[in-house]
Amino acid sequence: MSYIVSVRVTRLVATTLAIATMVFGGAAAPALAATASPSKQATAALSDPPAPTNPTIARANQIMGLDYKAFDALPKNEAPFDWGNDGCSNPAGSVPVLGDFDDDFFRACVLHDFGYRNYGHGLALSPNEDTRGWIDDRLLQETRRICNNEVPFLDRLICHGVASAFWTAVRTFGRGSFYNG
Repeated sequence: MSYIVSVRVTRLVATTLAIATMVFGGAAAPALAATASPSKQATAALSDPPAPTNPTIARANQIMGLDYKAFDALPKNEAPFDWGNDGCSNPAGSVPVLGDFDDDFFRACVLHDFGYRNYGHGLALSPNEDTRGWIDDRLLQETRRICNNEVPFLDRLICHGVASAFWTAVRTFGRGSFYNG
């Protein structure tokens, strides 16, 4: 096996192990294995944002509709929104969530944090499962966009696999974070 292939295989294994241990210190591995592929909803069209029943929800929908680069360029001080984030965090603390892709996916994770903090707990603009699904699908869409735009060509397949596995973990274990913070 060539050195480059060996490095890529090592990267894939390390990243897969990091994802498997990210939630509850390893308790997620069986659940990730059981739900390894995203739903048709995640691979097809995104679910819909909540109805813009007031100006705050309308503006939040505009912000959540931005791609990761446009969101990153926004000043993070517009009231009444909670702009706090913990990036691609996990309950295990210091375990790298996405292995080599932690830095790559950070901006998509910050956008996702905005959604959870403002639609779910916090402002509670639309605290329901349809909205959580839309926010999680936005995470998948943006991590895939990052894979296509910023990851070297030979790593894109691995990147898309990590994005899908991460989305699965968020869908499986993110409910508490959305509703309770």
